[in-house]
Parts: sequence; C-alpha cells; structure tokens
Amino acid sequence: IADASQFWVGMDYLAWSVKGDRLPPLVTTSPAGTPLALAGALGPPSTSVLFGDSSVNGGWRSGGRLSAGYWFDPQHKSGIEASFFGLEKASTGFSASSAGTPILAQPFLDASTGLQGSSLIAFPGFLSGSVTASETSRLYGAGALYRRQIGASSASWGAQRFSLLAGYRFLHASDRMDISSASTGTLFGTPFGVAHSDSFHAGSNFHGLDLGIAGEYTRGPWMLEWRAKVALGANLNDAQINGSTAITT
Repeated sequence: IADASQFWVGMDYLAWSVKGDRLPPLVTTSPAGTPLALAGALGPPSTSVLFGDSSVNGGWRSGGRLSAGYWFDPQHKSGIEASFFGLEKASTGFSASSAGTPILAQPFLDASTGLQGSSLIAFPGFLSGSVTASETSRLYGAGALYRRQIGASSASWGAQRFSLLAGYRFLHASDRMDISSASTGTLFGTPFGVAHSDSFHAGSNFHGLDLGIAGEYTRGPWMLEWRAKVALGANLNDAQINGSTAITT
C-alpha cells in the first residue's frame, strides 16, 4: 500500500494576457444622402465602421489549473503528474437596428469585379432592419509528465533538488464569429424580407512532446519551485464557414 504522502493535488489561479483577435470591417454606415450604390461600401471617406476593423477579446483573462501526481518512492525522486487548465471564455458582441436612418450595411469585396460593395440592412425609404454580431474565443489545455530527480544538495539555508521532465502536451484554441441580419422593405409595391447569416469557426489543436527541467528549494515548511519547459509538436488546424440568405415576398 502506497504512503499517502506519495500522492499530491494542486490548484492554481491563472491570470494570463492573451493577444486579441483581429476582425475585418463587418458593419458600416454612411451619412444621409449617400447614393444607394455607395452606401456602406469601403473606400469612400464618408463610410464609417461600426463594428470590426479592430482587435477584440485581448487583455487579461482569469482561469484555473488543476494538477495531481504520484511519487513512485517515499523519497520523491521519481513520479508522474497530470494537469488541466482553462481560461474563461472571452466574448465581444454588437447589435444595431434602424428604421432606415441611420444607414446600416455589411461591406464585402465583389469577387466578380474586384470592387468594394455592401449588403444593405437599412436605407432611408427602402429598408429597415437590424444586425447582431458576436466573436468568442476559448483556450484550454492538458498534459502528463514523468519526473526524475537528477541532483540534490543540502545546506544550512535549505535543500535543493533538480529534476528532468518529459511528457505530452495538448492545447486547444478556437475562435467563432457569427453575424446575422434581417431587413424588410417594399419594392415596386411588393413587401419583402431578407434574412442573412454567416458563421466562421476556426480551431487549432496542438499535440507535442513536453521537455524541461524543474528546480525545488525547501526550507522548513516552505517550498519554492521553478520550471522551464518547451513543447515540440504539430498544430492541427481546421476552419468551418457557413452562410445562408433567405428572401421572402
């Protein structure tokens, strides 16, 4: 039967700074009087970006890490450990509606002409509508390590130990962008409605070999540990893009 001191469990609070996600211009507006063909299109100086063309979900995020391990011997010279961490989900949202004024549009590049265009959501005397958008980011990971002591020293001011680390590391990062709009209007005396939605989901999974070294300093009931690690492996990336447009009369 193993000694209870050979098992250990740890919990950590994480405060990490994460690089934000760069978004293209997604929702635009133009001043009253702008011709319908130019309204909301990128290029004219009168066009303003309401959402996008910026970085979102950056800065500090809170999170947690749970770890557990087992020492193969009472002297704690070799053992295994496993850990899991996750950061809180970060989200940025936007919504707007208009009865025609102000102008609302979704800009795009026309693939057939190479020119900037826009999908109108609200335009004076023609369309009224609304648009919503959201961007969400996630980051979590897990790993397992084998730990082996390679050196130790003892002095009056405390004891030191050094160990090699080798194991497996997994990381997952994902971003999801959703934007949808709905408009109603009248054309040649016929009422019509347009509903449009787009979804972009990108994910990255890292699988790698975790290598490193750990140092442990002990004095009385206190212990200080440092680690230096590098993970060598491969990223497996995937992207999913979905869209739909429904026109009713």
